Amino acid sequence: MSEREEANKVFDLQSIKEQLLSDELWKESVCMQSTLGVSFISMLPDQLDKFIAYIVSIGEERSISNISDAKRRFTYWWQNHGRKEVQDENKQVYTVPN
Repeated sequence: MSEREEANKVFDLQSIKEQLLSDELWKESVCMQSTLGVSFISMLPDQLDKFIAYIVSIGEERSISNISDAKRRFTYWWQNHGRKEVQDENKQVYTVPN
């Protein structure tokens, strides 16, 4: 594979996850944006897996061309999909005794 082909090669999704998880500034920023605060850090690996699964499910895995694109798309996904799912899982159920 030539260098040019290598440069045009689509981002490997696992590599995206590793790069995002090693970016401390990005993680801080995502935690603040998440509205869940610091607890979001522990959820991040799982949320990135769900984000990647979502990207693959809509056939867009070839469309992420660089790490900043991945960051932008994750933020968009979190605001529109991830957050709702997490909030549903954390919903408190109150039962009124008869």
